[in-house]
Amino acid sequence: MKKSLPSPTSTDAVRALLYARSAHEDPSLPKNNVNSQLKELRMFVEAHGWVNQGEYADPDISGLKENRPGLNDLLETCRNNQVHVVVVTELSRLAREKSLTMSILNRLEVMGIRVVETKTE
Repeated sequence: MKKSLPSPTSTDAVRALLYARSAHEDPSLPKNNVNSQLKELRMFVEAHGWVNQGEYADPDISGLKENRPGLNDLLETCRNNQVHVVVVTELSRLAREKSLTMSILNRLEVMGIRVVETKTE
């Protein structure tokens, strides 16, 4: 059963953080380009009536690495601000290893933050 997406209420808009990552930044390959990913994420957030609270990216960094500047900044923002969702094009943008992906998802869940993939829409 598919989880429903958060929806804004009359008093509180859904606040979203956007995250993009590519292991090899190549402008000729849009899927691997963080700018293309961020553009898609912005359109998704806007289409759902959410508020873009910030954008984070890790160009040219492997998803097998846990210590990434953009991801670290995103997690720090999540700890310090009220955010409802983190939006990615695919879960593989968060991490390439299942245990690392689950660790990130669990950390966000403890903070009450959902991860939403645009590719599942």
